[in-house]
Amino acid sequence: GCYHHHPCIKLDVNLSPGKGLGLFAGQDIPAETYIGDYTGVIHRKHERCNSSDSSDDRMIDRSLTTKGDATVNYVLTIREQSERGTLTTHIDATSSGSKLRFMNHSCLPNVCVIPMRDEWVVPRATCWTIR
Repeated sequence: GCYHHHPCIKLDVNLSPGKGLGLFAGQDIPAETYIGDYTGVIHRKHERCNSSDSSDDRMIDRSLTTKGDATVNYVLTIREQSERGTLTTHIDATSSGSKLRFMNHSCLPNVCVIPMRDEWVVPRATCWTIR
C-alpha cells in the first residue's frame, strides 16, 4: 500500500515563522493517530559494536543537509542497537519525500516517529500524534 500520508487527514505546508516551511494540521487530529510515513531516499550503514552500552534500544535524531545557500533539515536518522551492533538508516527527503518532511522541531512535540517493520528489511518511519 501507499504510506506517504493518511488520506483522511488534511496536512498543510505553510511558512513557519523563523523556520521556513512547516507542516500544519488542517483539522483537529486525536492523539495516537497515524498521520503518515517519513519518506525519502534510503541510506543504510551497519557498524559492529564492541561496547555493552544498551541505554537506548532505538534512538532517533534529525541531521542537517545543505541545499544551495540554505541549511535544511530533511534527513531523518534512525539508529537501531542490538547485540550485533548498530544499524543506521538515513531517510533523506531533501529532493523527494512526503509532506511530513516539513515537520519542524519542537520542545513540546505533538508528533513522534516510530520505526516499524513490515515485510521490508528497512524500517518504515511512521509518524503518530502524541496529543
